[in-house]
Amino acid sequence: MIKNRITKDLILQEGHSFQNANPIEVIDFIKTRKINYHIVSPTDLKIFHTNKKLYLEIHAKKVLRYVIRRSFFEKLLMWYNISNYFMYKADIEVVVDILNNILRLINRTYVRITVEDDEALTITSPDYKDINDLEIIGNLSKDKIVKITRTDMFTKIDTNEIRTIYPKPNDTCGIGLSIFNSETGFHKFEVKLYLLRYICSNGSTINMDLLNEVIPHYKKDNLNRNIKTTIIKTLNSFNAKFDLIRQEFEKAPNLKASAEKMSEINKKIDYVLGYKKGNWFLREFISGLQDDKTIFDLFNFITDKAKKYEPNIRIKLEKLAGNIIFN
Repeated sequence: MIKNRITKDLILQEGHSFQNANPIEVIDFIKTRKINYHIVSPTDLKIFHTNKKLYLEIHAKKVLRYVIRRSFFEKLLMWYNISNYFMYKADIEVVVDILNNILRLINRTYVRITVEDDEALTITSPDYKDINDLEIIGNLSKDKIVKITRTDMFTKIDTNEIRTIYPKPNDTCGIGLSIFNSETGFHKFEVKLYLLRYICSNGSTINMDLLNEVIPHYKKDNLNRNIKTTIIKTLNSFNAKFDLIRQEFEKAPNLKASAEKMSEINKKIDYVLGYKKGNWFLREFISGLQDDKTIFDLFNFITDKAKKYEPNIRIKLEKLAGNIIFN
């Protein structure tokens, strides 16, 4: 699936996107795509626009031009923490001027430009260390991988369920591994647990600090990484903490979703979706608070509504839902 981010003045290309896809389909795409790297000085880069699209110009031995994808655009903004929300609202001339100023301010001898299928995919610093999706998949038994979600910004690999819990009578949930990564600098390599409610296929990640195992992309100890060991450590921590996880989840149907809790969640959804979007997202749930709705109801409401969003947003909303119960 390919989708473009379109605003009044700007069209940003997006690469192939896979939502809970068959692993073979995703692996085939990764193996057959065309990837090139350019190691260049930031001073040799220039951004311009034509017909609402942004282009990257690389002044090397010959001038190279590539359409800019949304992932490149947002990664460049991350260098100086500039708001995506503002940039998507701004006039395209202002956007181009700001992007070129960021390039001029980058204090590095060189940067690495990643090009996928002749489009500018991302821009990373010399400190960035690769962890490739195929390397992660190669450390898992093929029959253990159930589905893969992958965009230009992140990859999430879900394994089969390894345990089940029962928050309510006749309501079964499976727990498995979710392995996150990004080849473009948006997400660290991270092994988490996911929780899937069988009755409606709502799911979330379980965000408990004791279970998080990560490998950073931007630190020297990345070179000593061991993907398989990191996965095994998470499994061992999970088995040791399973009773705690089960108890926390079983409490949720008995905990009321208070007005204070809703205010807190509202602000977090604003952060994910944009300013003042929390009330809109939660309006159906808030209108029924007098019916003694619970934390478990709130968890299910958010994870169900998250299904309607693109993968990058859906993952954030599902993580938020997991935090309601497990933190």
